[in-house]
Formats: sequence, C-alpha cells, structure tokens
Amino acid sequence: MHFRISKKKLILILLLAVFALCAFSACTTLYLPEENGFTALVVYDANGGRFGNADSTGIRTFKYRPSVSIMEPGGAQNAQFAAPTMDGSHVVAWYPAELDENGEPRKDEQGQYILQSEPWDFHTDRIPANDGFKLYLVARWQINYRLVVDVGEEARADGVENVVYSDYTEAGPVSQPGIDPEWDRHTFYYYYYLGEGGAKVRLRNADDWATLTLSDETPQITVYVEWLTGVWNIIDSADQLQTISSQRNYILDADINMGGRSFGPVVNYEGTFDGNGHAIYNFATEDRQGGTERAKGLFSFRGNGSVRNVTFRDGSYSVLLTSRISGVDARFNVGFLCGDGSGLDLARFENISFIGCSLRAERMGAAAQIPVSTGEGSHAGVFGTVAQGAQFVPGPGSEAIAVEVI
Repeated sequence: MHFRISKKKLILILLLAVFALCAFSACTTLYLPEENGFTALVVYDANGGRFGNADSTGIRTFKYRPSVSIMEPGGAQNAQFAAPTMDGSHVVAWYPAELDENGEPRKDEQGQYILQSEPWDFHTDRIPANDGFKLYLVARWQINYRLVVDVGEEARADGVENVVYSDYTEAGPVSQPGIDPEWDRHTFYYYYYLGEGGAKVRLRNADDWATLTLSDETPQITVYVEWLTGVWNIIDSADQLQTISSQRNYILDADINMGGRSFGPVVNYEGTFDGNGHAIYNFATEDRQGGTERAKGLFSFRGNGSVRNVTFRDGSYSVLLTSRISGVDARFNVGFLCGDGSGLDLARFENISFIGCSLRAERMGAAAQIPVSTGEGSHAGVFGTVAQGAQFVPGPGSEAIAVEVI
C-alpha cells in the first residue's frame, strides 16, 4: 500500500522536526560559569545565623570574575542578598578564613574558624586577578545594642516588667520609646537616667535622648521611669489649663504663662490640682454671677476637691454680681480660690502662694446694695469665708491679694 503526502504536509513535518531538534539542543546545553570567566569562588558562612527562614545550612556560595568587588549581604546596593539573622544579634563584619591545602576553612582545637586579623572591606577590597581564587567569609556576630527601660522595684513587685529594646544593630543615639509603660493605679510621668553622683537627669525631648549614645564601649543604656501614684493628667501648656474637668486630678509639669488669657473659673472641682511647685501667671479671668449664686471664685469645690503646691502670679479674677439674693445673712462670698470655703478642710490647701494678684467684685442692678465678703486675715482675698476657727497658711513668698469691691 502506498501513502501519498502532499507537498504542504511534507514542509510542515520538516519544520516540526527542525523545531524539535533545536529545542533538544537548547535543553542539553549547560551554562558553565568558568567558561564565561566566573572562576573565583566566594563562600559566605553565616556562622550560626541563617539566610532566611528556609535556610538550613547558613551557607551561600557565589561565582565571581577576577578583579571585581563582591556583594555584601544586606548591603544598601544589594536588595536581593539579605544579611543573615540571629535572634538578639547582628553581624559586625565578615572575616576571611584561613584555608588549608584543600581549600577548606581551617579551625582551631575548639572548632572555631581561624580568621584573618582584618575583616573584608566590601567597599575597597576586590577579588585577585588570578583564576581559581577561593574566598571563605565568616560572619562575626555581636549581641545587639540594648536600651533597657527600668520600671522600678515597686512596679516590678506589682507585676510590671522592664522593657528591653534589643533591635539596635548600629552604634548611635537611642530613641524615646513610642509606647510608655503602664502600671495600674499609677501614671507614667517621665524618663530619666542617672547622671554624676546618681542624680536624676530628666529626658524631656529628642535632643536629650540624642545625648544617650550606644557604642561598643557602651552597648547597653538604662533609663528609668518616674511614676505618679494615682491617675493624673499632666499639664505643660496654657491650652490644657483652659479645659479643666471638675472630676480629674491635674499636676503641672512647667510654669504656665497664660499670655493674658483666662484661666478658669473651675466650678465644683472634686479632684486634686497639684502645681508641683510651678506657677500659673499672666492671666485675667472674668466671671459673672447670676440667679441664686452666692459664692464665686476662680475655683469652687465639691467633696474632697483641693489645690496645693502652686503659685498664682500676676493674675486677676473679676466677677460681676448682678442678681438679688435674700435671707437672714444675704451676702455674696467672693474669693480667689473659693467664695464659700466654710465646708473645706483647709489642711488640703497647702503651699499656695499669691504674688501680684488682684480680686475685683463689682455689683450692679439688683445686687448693688448686697454686702460682699472677701475674707479676712491670712485668707483675705483667698476664701470669701471659712469655717469658724479654720486657718489658711499662705505659701512661701506669698503677698496679700489686692481686693476691690465696687
């Protein structure tokens, strides 16, 4: 039986045969680095580290041409060859190992690589010009530089742990932690370090933190936490003073210049306002009485509310009295701190000073003929009235408040 193949089919069969032959030839052609000039062998030994999670050997091997620079693991210009990793440590340098007659790295009696005295400089060192060169680089590790936040003995006893930042792989200044430690029923106040003679040196801003520098000579720096007992709101600006809540505790962290703006009045305050030895100054507060109000002041208090450890300087409190009040003892009580302090425990109002301050009560309309009490003796201008026998002791350097009733 004879089969006849058309001319077109014959051409197609021949073309397919040619393609198959070419494909077979391509698949069987091997790329040999040495034949293309890559005659130098460089072995990177992570020396206990790993080149990625899938790495089980810690070894990477590359071929190079002679007279060229080589890749630095994790180098800025080499994104595809990442540096090896080891928990809590970082590579400080890569050292060439001494090789034996077989080209294998030599080790000492303890099984440690015998390394050359100087590390490989990836910026200046190059592969020698001779063919067949072998370089065996071994990673030298160093424990990461560390910033330790010491939360204090009492906090640790209550279950709060020190915080350790061990991700500093290069020498240089430390950074303020982004998240401050927490302790139940306490308020984080500030960080500090121990200076000369063990004195506390407060870290207030980035410039202060920049003075703490990690290095091979100082691989660990410890900073400490200052805590406040209780829950406090820390104030260091005039804007914060204009949003005082009646139920929170406040502590000043700086002298506050109100810039002629108003401070208060703070009404029915139930917390503790602690000046922390600072001053509130250059303020002018205007207030207005109305309805059945009998007592007016820069502060008024409820419950155990109190003020302490603060100086009011170059400030004024003025109140306009407009409404008629009645009763056996119909009078207005006006005081810089509190109009009616008869129910207050003045022992909680300690170390409070007034310097260059004035109190003004102006009556008009229905209030024009009603008496005004602005205190007397040591509490004159401070409390409009106090309980019988109660004593208020002004703070150091305190001056008499200038009182004017119109």
